Amino acid sequence: MFLHIYLGNLSPARVAGYRTRAGQNELVMEELSVRNEKLVEEARNQLREVEQRRKEDGGDWTKELVGAIEREQEAQRKLLLF
Repeated sequence: MFLHIYLGNLSPARVAGYRTRAGQNELVMEELSVRNEKLVEEARNQLREVEQRRKEDGGDWTKELVGAIEREQEAQRKLLLF
């Protein structure tokens, strides 16, 4: 019904402008994607390094978590006694 009005408003220059903006948006999205991939890879590398150092030091994530939970529970017990 309104197709003739819509098509009448689409001059070649306007269509070219839409395509240009769409192309710019694609470039921006591609740049963001690349930047995001780099950040994720850096975070993974840092985690690998931390895990490697922890292994070299003989550390164990599970033991550390259990110890932290035990300390937290002990602190809660002390607070409840007061």
